[in-house]
Amino acid sequence: MTAKHVVNIRNVGVTAHNGSTRVTAAGDTITDPSYSLHWETVQARYHVWLDAPGKARQVVYKNPLRDTPPSAPGYFQTRRLTLKSTVNLRMVGEALRIAREAGLYAKATATAAEAEAKRLAACRVAQEVEDRNDLLRLLHKLAVTNATARKLIVELEPPQEYSGLCCTPPPERDGT
Repeated sequence: MTAKHVVNIRNVGVTAHNGSTRVTAAGDTITDPSYSLHWETVQARYHVWLDAPGKARQVVYKNPLRDTPPSAPGYFQTRRLTLKSTVNLRMVGEALRIAREAGLYAKATATAAEAEAKRLAACRVAQEVEDRNDLLRLLHKLAVTNATARKLIVELEPPQEYSGLCCTPPPERDGT
């Protein structure tokens, strides 16, 4: 690898991942995110895992450029490179600098937090639907002998035109 790999870094990005969870002395639960930093050169794609913004682990992963089929020239299996190499260390340092200056860590953290909030909201909706359905099933069993259960069913069941709706979208078709 030559020094030109450092100069030609492009498409630098950062992704925040769920990290380790710890409990503080005050009893608060904190999740420390981990990050992955990725970039490209003219010849390959790279990524490195970060324990914190700017703190890279010792392995750099090198992959062929996207859309390089296995039979094409330039394809190779993923390579694990070390940061003990000066060239690799400089390349990672340059990618870290670009990410820091572009504010990519904050953007990645915000994107991950937004995605997690959406996931939790969807889980709450799904749980509410499941709980409601469980309640209706139990009320139907009781309704045979209990007038109050029959009244609750009338109040809780959706109008006929809405029954059978599902909170999950139908599976996507693959175009066949």
